[in-house]
Amino acid sequence: MAEYLKIGGKAVLFNPAEYSISTTAVYTGSNHKTEVTAVNRKALEMELFFDTTATGGEDVSVKMDKILPSGKAVELLWGGKPIGSGDVKTWYLNGFEKSVTKFSEDGVSIRGFLHLVFQHEELAKPQGSAAGKRAANPMKVQLSWSDGKANQSLAAVYNPASYRIYDAGMLEGSHPREQSFGRGKHHLELTLFFDAAGYDQPGDLKKDTGRIAGLIKPLDGSKKKPGRVLPEAKLDFGAAKPLKGLSTSKARGAGKWYLVKLVERYSKFDEAGEPLRANLDLTFVEA
Repeated sequence: MAEYLKIGGKAVLFNPAEYSISTTAVYTGSNHKTEVTAVNRKALEMELFFDTTATGGEDVSVKMDKILPSGKAVELLWGGKPIGSGDVKTWYLNGFEKSVTKFSEDGVSIRGFLHLVFQHEELAKPQGSAAGKRAANPMKVQLSWSDGKANQSLAAVYNPASYRIYDAGMLEGSHPREQSFGRGKHHLELTLFFDAAGYDQPGDLKKDTGRIAGLIKPLDGSKKKPGRVLPEAKLDFGAAKPLKGLSTSKARGAGKWYLVKLVERYSKFDEAGEPLRANLDLTFVEA
């Protein structure tokens, strides 16, 4: 009888066809002075298949949600043995993607895939509780800004899987014959994932997402910048310098951004209606 993979004690419907483990060295310095300070970042990826057509047509989306660990360190056991190497025994969920490929006549999802990305790293564990009081973590995305009254900062619970920086060019000149294609502002796009398991109280998740939403609210300007202005934000990622635009000019690429678009997506709610998970899609433009 086949033994099924268990994630935090919960058995999957079908064992994965494969999984991969990657290890990344964390280092500082540049060129020949590079110094490896740790080799402690391991990532594990797998894709799970769900199908209930032969077992009563249960909703596979529900089964996917039950498999997902909520921020806590979990063991991945297959045949009673942990997946990992060396002293790696537990993993944190760092990201996931669900896709449904078949529905019943009643519209119930009966087939789909769940792509999971786990991370093993001492710094991957959410630290402390909410509303910006988590200790600064040099391996995490750190947002800092001023709300016009005081300096604010917030460390992400989970790092984004990726980010994108691009240049949006624009036409300059009022007459078609005089127009030229000028350099536009650099844009930065990323998605931050939040899970209530990283907080002492579920409502604290909403406090942090609300603080980020405050970045898109204009502030009273100054003599140099009259009128209403957006807060300038800085994003630090890891031990490297702040995320900057693509420009090599000294006049630009200072690492300061304006939040110009925010999409908040909440999912998995408790009995009181408090969201337990959130994805924030952020679009910044270079200040």
